[in-house]
Amino acid sequence: MEELFVPYDESEILQSLGFDYLCLAFYSTKDEKLYINNTAKNVGYEVWYIAAPIYSQAFKWFADKYSMYHNIDALFNNKGFRAIIVNTIERDIVIIDTYNTYEEAELECLRKLIEIVKSKN
Repeated sequence: MEELFVPYDESEILQSLGFDYLCLAFYSTKDEKLYINNTAKNVGYEVWYIAAPIYSQAFKWFADKYSMYHNIDALFNNKGFRAIIVNTIERDIVIIDTYNTYEEAELECLRKLIEIVKSKN
């Protein structure tokens, strides 16, 4: 079940970018351990945890806040998966790369969204 959650490092960056959705899990900042089945929301004065969103929450946050949408496409003949980002405000499409698994494509897509937002701030 842990594979459904955004990894610690990316969750930490999302928090620094302002991610504030209510999550079902959190990471302890003391040991970076994931705690599932707990309700966590990023609150500035709470420094002992970082909200751990599932991937769909993180992608929804980018869509809601920055109008950037993602898509993971399966390629023909089991040649892998391709990650794509569409920025509807800037009318831009970013094709990231091809990856062996859906999970790799999903993580790299999230990392690219983070990189794009960080470069604008």
